Amino acid sequence: MHSFVRAGLPTAILFSTGAALLAQSAAPAPIDTALARRYFDEAAEVARLDGGKLWGIPFDGTLIFGDQATRTVVAARGDTGGVLRRAGSVWIGTMPSNQNVANTAAEWGGVRWTTVRWPPPPGDDPEARALRAELFAHELWHGIQARLGLPMDDAPNAHLDEREGRIWLRLEARALHFALGADGEERRTALHDALRFRAERQVRFPDAGEAERKLERHEGMAGYTGLRLSGRDDTSMRARARALLDEVDGGVHLARSFAYGTGPAYGLLLDDLAPGWRRRVIAGAGPAELLRESLPRDERTADAVARGARYGHEPIALAEMLRERERDARRAELTARLVDGAVVRLPFEQMQMQLDPQNVEPLGAAGTVYRAIRISDRWGVLEATDGAVLLAPDFSHAVVAKPARLEAGASGVVRGDGWTLTLADGYRLREGQRAGDLNVVR
Repeated sequence: MHSFVRAGLPTAILFSTGAALLAQSAAPAPIDTALARRYFDEAAEVARLDGGKLWGIPFDGTLIFGDQATRTVVAARGDTGGVLRRAGSVWIGTMPSNQNVANTAAEWGGVRWTTVRWPPPPGDDPEARALRAELFAHELWHGIQARLGLPMDDAPNAHLDEREGRIWLRLEARALHFALGADGEERRTALHDALRFRAERQVRFPDAGEAERKLERHEGMAGYTGLRLSGRDDTSMRARARALLDEVDGGVHLARSFAYGTGPAYGLLLDDLAPGWRRRVIAGAGPAELLRESLPRDERTADAVARGARYGHEPIALAEMLRERERDARRAELTARLVDGAVVRLPFEQMQMQLDPQNVEPLGAAGTVYRAIRISDRWGVLEATDGAVLLAPDFSHAVVAKPARLEAGASGVVRGDGWTLTLADGYRLREGQRAGDLNVVR
């Protein structure tokens, strides 16, 4: 999960990196410090072998592992705030309550940490080691991206929860998948198709181009970096990139997760077609537009639907029509519960949020529903599951459904359907502007 500060808001938002990189055990065990020390050494070797060659800046993050269930952390060094204590060749402690145990770069205890959820992908076979190197490089890159001038920008891509947005994204992913396994004219044709499908989507959703570019420059470039520094050979890197595109093609919620697949794919293709492209990404360009510039002009006149037939446009369109019906039913239930019904409103001041981008559901102008989330702020900590939290579009506040028996004046630990709110000292619930609502106040 990753952190960024949204422009104009004191907000850190943490994102997971996808199921393949976050392979977690069903019941997390205490952190094995000897194994953690070995993984610290693996991460240091990833940074050493890169030496700043890929992006011009060496990775200098300090790695720390965190167990989400117990909030235990094991670090490669100590802190200056007294949170950690030495235990042999590592340091151990408990994650501060105002921080989330998530794959992210964050500062606390006087140190800028690169946090990775425990355990990383286990095993000693080459693919397990490659997955760990991919994860470590991905997270270490987030630690330097601000210095590169690449903002941690979580641009909303709600159009990718709409039927037409998903159809054209899935076709783009399939064309990129084909291109990664082809060469010569076949590859060029598939790349033109991918860009044609992207253009079709962005015509239908006029604000999509900028929003998609922002997330691909953020999470997409982190994913590309992880792939490039994973230790795989070229053939294996392409196979892994194609597997990530398969996750896009089969994804349930894509608005905040698509770039984990498209970013690595565009990056590998640009390595072949446009050497030096990373400097232009740092300067502000998006990887898809750079790929378009690197290709010869496409003289074909076939429209996007005709070209989409070879990638399965008709069955995709049918599947997305059925999904849309199910989504509309979910939206109606969520709207009744989190928009029309009585709610508890939690204002944001210094919010940090831990979530899974594959479980995020846009709810139109009302905001975005997060199906599993942990939010910390000055008022305390909110932990929720099963679509219990709606975040405002401007990131100013969150709401949860108010329980029938919850009254104004409540403090301490407050529970509702699918959520638990632990209020900090001095905070309580007060009646809101709308009859029946409650606000968290000091």
